[in-house]
Amino acid sequence: DDLQDNHYAHPIDILPIVDLNSKTCIRIDGLERPPTEIPQASVNYHRDLLETNSYLQTAWRSDTLKALDIVQSEGPSFTVQDNNHVAWQNWNFRVGFNYREGLTLHDIQFNDR
Repeated sequence: DDLQDNHYAHPIDILPIVDLNSKTCIRIDGLERPPTEIPQASVNYHRDLLETNSYLQTAWRSDTLKALDIVQSEGPSFTVQDNNHVAWQNWNFRVGFNYREGLTLHDIQFNDR
């Protein structure tokens, strides 16, 4: 009901097949199945809506995790430039983050393709 709602949290189990050249819907896969129940729980990560989430924990865990140390004795095998461009073993991509999808990868290339 909220404009800031995470609409990915309420999936519809169908898949429209679209011809982008003719701008027409060819068919809709999944209509032959009975509809699944659409989750109604609030799943919002927007900072103003976090308190509306009914499934989030309300207290810190008492069994805290032990430290995780990752060491690359010869230095990292990747580089980060322009704050979000990662180059690693012939891969190049940009890393992003937002409150709806979380971690996002953009402009993914392998061997400059």
